[in-house]
Amino acid sequence: MVQDQATLEAIRRLYKKQWKSEDYDSGASTDEKLEFLQNKGFKEEVEAYYWNQYLREWLDSRDSTKKAYNRRAAIEAFHGHMKQQMLLEKFMDAGALKGRGGTP
Repeated sequence: MVQDQATLEAIRRLYKKQWKSEDYDSGASTDEKLEFLQNKGFKEEVEAYYWNQYLREWLDSRDSTKKAYNRRAAIEAFHGHMKQQMLLEKFMDAGALKGRGGTP
């Protein structure tokens, strides 16, 4: 679930509250702000921000993620069939060993 308190705006507000710190930079980039907050002990807030970014990306591309997963599962099923039913792996191992100068 996306957390409302871990938005970019919330990170900016939290960073601005640290203006008295010696290493505060008003022109810092978002990555620099996150690193600054992490070093100051705001680990949960920074982690939540990164989690939100990951979760939003996943939610936006859920269909393509499912397609990639299903494609990979089909490939693995095919490979499993080739190895178990057709004993293809046995021949591949022997060829690989012969190619390296070993014995099967």
